[in-house]
Amino acid sequence: MKLSQRVVECLIAGAAGLLPAAAYAQSVAPVSAEDVRVERSTPVFAGETVVRSRFEPEHLFDASAFTTWVATGGVGVQLDLAFAGTRYLSSVTILPGCAGSNRTFEEFSRPKTIELEADGRTVSLQIQDRRRAQEIPVHPPLPARSLSVVVKEIYGGKLAGVCITDLIFHERADLARVSEAERERIEALVASFADPAKVDDAVKAVIAAGPAALSRLELALQGSDRGVQMAALRAYKGLGVPAAAPALLAFWTRGPGPELRAITLEALANCGDGKALPVLAAMMTDADLSAADAAAKSIGQYGKAAVPLLARLLDSPHEDVQARVLKALAGTRDPRAVALAVPFTKARHSSVRAAAARAVAGARNAEAAAILARLVSDPHPVVRVAVAKGLRDMPGDEATQLLADLMRDGDEFVARVAIARAARRHDGDRQLAIYLSEPTAPHGELAISLLAHHRSPSSLRFMLDALRRGEARYRFALREAIGAYGAQGMQAIAVAALEDDRLRADAEAILGAGGHAAVPVLAQVLDKAGDNPPIFLIRALGASKAVDAIPLLDRVWSRGLLSLQIETLAAYARFPAALVSGRILAGLEASDLEVRAAAATAAGQAGVEQAAPLLVDALKRSFAQGDDPLAIPKTKLIEALAKLRDVSAESEIVGAFWSHDARLDVRLAVMRACQTLETAGCIDLLGRAGSHPNAEVRAAANRLLTADFE
Repeated sequence: MKLSQRVVECLIAGAAGLLPAAAYAQSVAPVSAEDVRVERSTPVFAGETVVRSRFEPEHLFDASAFTTWVATGGVGVQLDLAFAGTRYLSSVTILPGCAGSNRTFEEFSRPKTIELEADGRTVSLQIQDRRRAQEIPVHPPLPARSLSVVVKEIYGGKLAGVCITDLIFHERADLARVSEAERERIEALVASFADPAKVDDAVKAVIAAGPAALSRLELALQGSDRGVQMAALRAYKGLGVPAAAPALLAFWTRGPGPELRAITLEALANCGDGKALPVLAAMMTDADLSAADAAAKSIGQYGKAAVPLLARLLDSPHEDVQARVLKALAGTRDPRAVALAVPFTKARHSSVRAAAARAVAGARNAEAAAILARLVSDPHPVVRVAVAKGLRDMPGDEATQLLADLMRDGDEFVARVAIARAARRHDGDRQLAIYLSEPTAPHGELAISLLAHHRSPSSLRFMLDALRRGEARYRFALREAIGAYGAQGMQAIAVAALEDDRLRADAEAILGAGGHAAVPVLAQVLDKAGDNPPIFLIRALGASKAVDAIPLLDRVWSRGLLSLQIETLAAYARFPAALVSGRILAGLEASDLEVRAAAATAAGQAGVEQAAPLLVDALKRSFAQGDDPLAIPKTKLIEALAKLRDVSAESEIVGAFWSHDARLDVRLAVMRACQTLETAGCIDLLGRAGSHPNAEVRAAANRLLTADFE
């Protein structure tokens, strides 16, 4: 029999007065007859005038008033059932006796008390001796894969048999279409609440499962493990559905542990059930401050429904209660809160005045703005902070101006809160830009980080304008903020720098820090720049260290311009030697001296070991030919060989120091190279340099020696 057909039959029986309509309310759904199997039962009654098959236990689940289960005996009659999977039984509907007629009803005994036993838990159900269906709730739900139904007491009849016409099990309606696999998954997730390593992920997954998890969560609250209860309450709070309220109210009535009271109240409030309101209101005067604060924080969700209760609590003589109630009024966002809070804006204690400011701000109307304007000059910072927070969502130009004044408050914390709140207003980026343009903007870095958070074209434009005007105080913060825009920010700064050379150093830094993500932007801007792109683009390609930047550098090199090739070699030097060695070696063979010199430097920086023989030969020729204007400067060759740590060049390098016509810059380069190479000849040179007749050489030797000890 399909479930839909069975429900129709139940409704027909209900119309006849045998089954209550409540049994099929939306809150519960019947377990399908197809999901219930009889495992065994007490032998059925067999009288002289009846057919035994009329009384088989399977008739319990056919929803017919004219078929019954009649078991031989009385007290102790038992029926063992199995379900298709775990079922969370939240109520049972029983139609006792043989309900076909008054005569048959009185003929057999009827159950007075039955017990349901599953997984070691027993639930007792009391049944009235009436010829009608009775739905009996089961709290908490009884999880059962198999179930024993035992008759413990009876109403006596004429014949020696106990009769039940229908037995219908109900689960929460949320479970009606939940698959067996999903039921098992929820069961496993809630079981993970006991594992500290898994509990956070399990709570998130249970929340994602939705109301289908409510029955299992209710069971989790029944145990004694506080950690499991805490996890269940976190899940209830995240679910925030009205159907959770009965279980949470029952848990609250039983008395949760001290560490669970606050979150229980928060979970109750999130349900949105009006029955939780009196509980929350009563807790706001409780000695448990964490629970009282949780109630105050949560009750505002009920909006105008909470205002009458809160208004009565304002009569408390205790300032901490007054402050708590005023904060709760702020959460209601009800216009009536303004009139209730105004008398407290002149309270003696600053915490009460601050709470009153928040309550007034919750109304978000012109009257509230006028009251907050008076509190902007309150002597206590905590009140001005409350005003700043309240002005965030207040409409109108007056609120904008009040926040602007607080952004410049003498108290650092007040000013920072006001800046943060101003940033969230509809014109927040403009207010932050005005603030940054002022000669004194002590919290400029905060304003910049908030502009970056906006991710709006106008915020990006304001930050570019700040760089254009030479803003030096927050230059690095501005660069970081523009970079945080990703491709949008890099595109904006690159295009702007093409037209305004004041931005080129900033563009180079931002694009270089962009890594691989900057390469597509640089490719587009290089195309725009034409045959002679500005140097900052080449340097940014090198600083990106992205492999796909190398083909772009090759394109720049191929244009043949001297300045571009020198910068390209410097950019190649930022990459691993394996990727650029051929390009740098080609530079060493170039006809132009400046290109060869740049290639020598690049070879050392990139670690192109294949360049070492070429550099050594060039150094030898340099000494042989004297100061040849077409030769690579000796200092560059020496520095490159030192970076390559080529000890085979020791004799040429050391010899350059002792040459009678060696210039000071060459001798200093040799000493730096020797410090790197640390060969025997180099160590000897550094030792003897300390007594060199040239004072600058001696000083350099001493500096190098001192550096070894730093």
